[in-house]
Amino acid sequence: MNVLYAASLGALLTGGACFWFLWRITSSSSTAEDLDAWIDVSWQSSRPIERLLDPAEFDFLRRRGLSKKRINELRTKRRTLFRMYLRRLTQEFNAVHAALRAVMAESSVDRPDLMRELGRQRLLFYRYLIGVELRLVINSFGFETTPSLALIQPLERLHLEFCNLVPVASGAQA
Repeated sequence: MNVLYAASLGALLTGGACFWFLWRITSSSSTAEDLDAWIDVSWQSSRPIERLLDPAEFDFLRRRGLSKKRINELRTKRRTLFRMYLRRLTQEFNAVHAALRAVMAESSVDRPDLMRELGRQRLLFYRYLIGVELRLVINSFGFETTPSLALIQPLERLHLEFCNLVPVASGAQA
C-alpha cells in the first residue's frame, strides 16, 4: 500500500511540475509600448547565442588544458545564459501573439486565415521550445548536444504578420 501512495505522490508531483513549467512558459502580459516596440525588431543578431553550447568550443578548451571541472562549470553557466535567452524569446513571442490577437479583435476585417496561422505558429514555437529544453537537460547530463534556435522562425513569422496587419488596422481607424 505504501508503494501505491508513493507512486501516486510521484505522479502528482510530476504532473504539477509539468503544469508549472507550461504555465511559466505560456504566461505573458503586453502593453501598448510593447506593441510599438515590435515594428523594428530583428533576431538576426541573436543567432550567435546558439554557439554557447557548441561542443567544438569545449573541445578547444580541453585541448588548451582546461580541467574537466572548469569545463563543466562553464557549461552550467552557459546553459543558464541560454535559458535566460529562451525566457526572453518566450516573453517576446507571447507579447507579439497577444498583440496580434488584440489587433485582430479590434480590426473591422475578419482574418480566419491569420487566426489559424497564429495557432499554428504558437504550436510550432512551443514544440521547438520543449525540444530545446530537452536538449538542455540532455546537455546537463554530459552529452554534447547543441540546442537549435529554430523556435525563432515562428517568432519571425508572427512579426511579419504583425507588420503586415498594423497598417491595415491603423488605416481602418483613420
